Amino acid sequence: MVAALTAAGLLLWPDGAAPAQSAEPAAAQDAPGGGARTGQARPEPGAAAAGPLDTETRHSLTVDGGGFEYIARTGTLTVPSGEAKGGRGRMFFVSYARADPDRARRPVTFVFNGGPGAASAYLHLGLMGPKRLAFAEDGRVAEATRLLDNAQSWLLFSDLVFVDPVGTGFSRTAPPEGKGKGSKREGGSGDDRSPFWETGRDLDAFGAFIRLYLSRNDRWLAPVVLAGESYGGFRVAALADRLQSGFGVSVRGLVMISPALELGLLSDDRFRLMPWISRLPSFAAAARRHGKMEAETDGAGDEGDAFAAVERFALDSLLPGLAMGRALGDGDRTALLSRAAEYIGLPRDVVIRYGGRIPSEVFAARLLENEDRVLSVYDASIAYPAPHPVDAQYSDPRLARISAAIAAAFNHEIRTRLGVKTDLPYEVLNRRISARWVWQRGGGRQGAPGATENLESAFKTVPGLRALIAHGRYDLVTPYFGSAYLVNQLDLDGEPGGRLILRTYDGGHMFYSHETARKAFFEDARHLYGKIAGATP
Repeated sequence: MVAALTAAGLLLWPDGAAPAQSAEPAAAQDAPGGGARTGQARPEPGAAAAGPLDTETRHSLTVDGGGFEYIARTGTLTVPSGEAKGGRGRMFFVSYARADPDRARRPVTFVFNGGPGAASAYLHLGLMGPKRLAFAEDGRVAEATRLLDNAQSWLLFSDLVFVDPVGTGFSRTAPPEGKGKGSKREGGSGDDRSPFWETGRDLDAFGAFIRLYLSRNDRWLAPVVLAGESYGGFRVAALADRLQSGFGVSVRGLVMISPALELGLLSDDRFRLMPWISRLPSFAAAARRHGKMEAETDGAGDEGDAFAAVERFALDSLLPGLAMGRALGDGDRTALLSRAAEYIGLPRDVVIRYGGRIPSEVFAARLLENEDRVLSVYDASIAYPAPHPVDAQYSDPRLARISAAIAAAFNHEIRTRLGVKTDLPYEVLNRRISARWVWQRGGGRQGAPGATENLESAFKTVPGLRALIAHGRYDLVTPYFGSAYLVNQLDLDGEPGGRLILRTYDGGHMFYSHETARKAFFEDARHLYGKIAGATP
């Protein structure tokens, strides 16, 4: 089921800080376009001379009447694959660092997207970077691709390192030591399979990258924060304790955006109940948004109370009812599923026919069927004209549109303002990776991978760790209620005391495409980083 889910999108169902001031080449004055080339970055020790992907530029960002300078760097770091034949990977990054003389203890955030198979450009240009993609007011992709100065750039409170997994972006599999460019592995993204396309090796590659980056840029005293979206959220949770135990890196903060913490919760397996339960509140939210919710709820005029009523119904009524199965009488079963239909806005006969187990694609295709519209599973607050006929295999229009806009914007940004000159294609979304991904290797536990146990372990073993889990209410790919359920299962000594925060915003999987959600998330993130910085010795 995981493979089928990941074939579609993000969850494919979607810095080098500047050298020390004394070693920095003299910076040119800012060009009218907002940046000036400061020269090639220093070659990495033990690596080939700086190539066409290695650049360093200086820019400025003006926010709320004030401004600051920052240094952008692009480049690659070489990491081992962990396989016996000695394969390596060159992981591409874009980094932004405030040009402050005293930045040794400034937080540094490593950012990655999900898939598996997505480059970091989504979070880079959609949310955190100094430039962001323009979206329409309702969160749709704007008709014309434009980049704007980002007043909510996370560069205001952290240096940023956007990292692309091997096979995405400009990251490629490299030949083993001693073998030339003629190696079959050279190129990476076009390979039938890469040794990095496996859960454990992928995590170790990120661990090796982060450790090497900290060493190359003298950032070992900086508070380290991990931020990831979708499957990238899985990476964040899984790396939380892995970095400390396997790489000697202590993490101070975690930001999980629309995370897939437990892949089993995304299953369409009829005999797993929680995946179906976790979707119901997001279905109901979409039904309410589109005027299709028929159920009367306590405090229905207040949206928060209405959602709370749906969540109570899901756990208190639907879950035990589905668990009883045939032991529940026909009359009670019909009444239960009829109530569910009233909440989620689908015809009663459809909900009964599916036994209360409604796939996200079915809900997205059926809710506005009479209006010839379909919802996006990535953001069910948005509807599109229905194709004719509706494909048996649901094809979501939102991911393709956002991916195309991100690709155009990133290629423009990286090749003009940041000065990268290469004919290498930038792989925004490499679907070959998800199709060939190895989820479990022999010797591990059976079943879909999960990272909640790693998150729990990190909170017990990493002093002062803080985390923010963020979801969009209308996300049908990684529903918010799944993370709420998992957070309530964590076995922590006492309450987390505000160290673990779960937030839900008015949007979908990439909720930050909605301006109100992006601004609210920015303030929550700023608060998190303030706590992290305040606890730094």
